[in-house]
Amino acid sequence: MDDKEIAVIIEGHDHEIGSLKHRMHAVEQETKTINNIAMSIQRIAINVENILVEMGRHNDRIESLEKKPAETSRMVKQGIINTIIGGALGAFITKILTMM
Repeated sequence: MDDKEIAVIIEGHDHEIGSLKHRMHAVEQETKTINNIAMSIQRIAINVENILVEMGRHNDRIESLEKKPAETSRMVKQGIINTIIGGALGAFITKILTMM
């Protein structure tokens, strides 16, 4: 092998090394991008989990708020019934006492 052939071989290797460096740089960039995406997905998963917990709390609050009108209505009905019964009893007792 003479110097020209060696120079051609070295130049070929230099070209391949440059190409490999370029490809390796591209792989490193893709790896960084994939890691960033993975971290974003992890943050999204944590946020979704927090949202679900918060939704559970809101559901509990909504349930208790929905029950309040029913409880109030029941209490009003009970008050009306008690008033009617009390009035009827009062009238009955008054009638009995006036008859004596």
